[in-house]
Amino acid sequence: MQTARPQVILPCYGDRVFGQTGDDEMAFSLPASFADEFVAGLEGTHKGGIRYPIPTFLRYQPQFPESYQKVLSQMEAESACQNDRRSMSS
Repeated sequence: MQTARPQVILPCYGDRVFGQTGDDEMAFSLPASFADEFVAGLEGTHKGGIRYPIPTFLRYQPQFPESYQKVLSQMEAESACQNDRRSMSS
């Protein structure tokens, strides 16, 4: 960290697509000097019945876009051909 202040980071498009970051999510960082206050706040919310992280979509199965799946198939086919050539030359 370049400052002694907490920082808020808004997710980019890739975070949303591949990391499944929701519209209500963001990231943050804080200096170690804020740790005690931060932990006390989390303990307070825990006592109030709110648990972090909040579990959502526990059975969600993410998938890459179809264009990525096509590229993966092509790469696997090329790899299989290379392996076949290697086994023939041995």
